Amino acid sequence: MEVPMVKHISLIHRHPGESVADFRAYWLDVHSQLVKGVLPGLRKYVANFPVDVSHAEPLASGRQLSCDAIVELHFDSLDALKAAIRSPGWQSEKRKASSARLIDLSLNQYMIADEVPIALDA
Repeated sequence: MEVPMVKHISLIHRHPGESVADFRAYWLDVHSQLVKGVLPGLRKYVANFPVDVSHAEPLASGRQLSCDAIVELHFDSLDALKAAIRSPGWQSEKRKASSARLIDLSLNQYMIADEVPIALDA
């Protein structure tokens, strides 16, 4: 059975003029490596990138999200998440510069969420 975690979920937008390919490559090759190395207590790190379905029929009701990535940082507890965000590594100029280079911070949105696993076999 999975242990429920607390997640910091961000809706990320790239800077205007940066290509999707360059954004994704920098995230995976540079930024993610930096982030996972500076966050104490990080249990799981997930980057979700949109799949181009613009040519297909709608797959669900509603509007498709308008963002370049949804990122999840998983921690054992809210206290662990708070400690990680206050840590010297997260507060470092190197991490902040990487985020600013990658993300249009004026559009960044986030949510702190309790993960509630739903059993598929019940």
